[in-house]
Amino acid sequence: MNIQFFECSTKFDSDFIERTLIDIACIESGMLTKNKIDNKKKFFDFINLKKGIPIAIPYIPEILDSNSIFKIELSDYSNIIFGKKSEKYIGTKLSYSTNLFVSNYKIKSQYRIIIDNYIKEILDTKFKISQLKNKYKTIGAFQTRNIPHLGHEKIIEMMLDHCDLVVINPILGPKKPGDLNTERLKFIYNNILKSRFNNRILFIPLRANMFYAGPREALHHTLIREWLGFSHFSVGRDHAGSDNFYRPEEAKNNLKRYQDLFNIKILYHNGAYFCKSCNKIILKGSCKHNFYELKEVSGSKLRNCLKSYKTYEYASKDVQDWSKQNIKTLY
Repeated sequence: MNIQFFECSTKFDSDFIERTLIDIACIESGMLTKNKIDNKKKFFDFINLKKGIPIAIPYIPEILDSNSIFKIELSDYSNIIFGKKSEKYIGTKLSYSTNLFVSNYKIKSQYRIIIDNYIKEILDTKFKISQLKNKYKTIGAFQTRNIPHLGHEKIIEMMLDHCDLVVINPILGPKKPGDLNTERLKFIYNNILKSRFNNRILFIPLRANMFYAGPREALHHTLIREWLGFSHFSVGRDHAGSDNFYRPEEAKNNLKRYQDLFNIKILYHNGAYFCKSCNKIILKGSCKHNFYELKEVSGSKLRNCLKSYKTYEYASKDVQDWSKQNIKTLY
């Protein structure tokens, strides 16, 4: 579609613009080059789950110029990436604001600076992992953006049984009200928890977007961690899902179908619980007691306790004490 025959009157919010700039950086850095969509036919090729998430660049005149535009309708976009009946799903709402996408583009100068900075962040992350590989034979990536509770600590313990080092590697996109301050989260891992794990954990975030695409995103995240140079990646219950849109085991079970495609090793788990009979935090399936003996460890309950200055029974006291003292700058 030639641009001279079309006017774009859509107003885009700042978060959607930031997501678009991050997606462009992910493509241009080399991390998601294979995911770039420049025509409608290529988008439909991604019906194959093993390709990960298709990255189509929306036509936003504020940030780019283009003379080559194609359309992807909302129903097609949501069904391919998120699955049936997902037009109102949070993932669709975050990543789709127009049906117009560009085949090629020229970024306006003020936004080129932002994209180049994002590219530098992505390549810096990849470089840090490459440097760590000189010291550690096996390095695992743990995708989490939450204040760590005892369930997170149990997953790290499991990963350290397989890896010399575990990198807390959250994906960072646009911030929303209630999101954690990245520097504060980094402090918790590097200054409170690191010594607990004999200095075998590090916090290294990655500039990219979350899509909340569940099964497809579990595979997408695995491809990203393989590109970064990790030897292992952890995938558990309801990976990259939201609002109970996907079945809890769906991401993990789908990923198992494609695990032979990867050189990276995937460490599966079924989520962390408190077992009443064992009287300790366990990963589901690691003890013989039935589900009725298990109590879920909840990140949302931890956050609510911290905000009301209460103590959550399934999180470390030192993490909670520090978080309460810094609650005004934690979010």
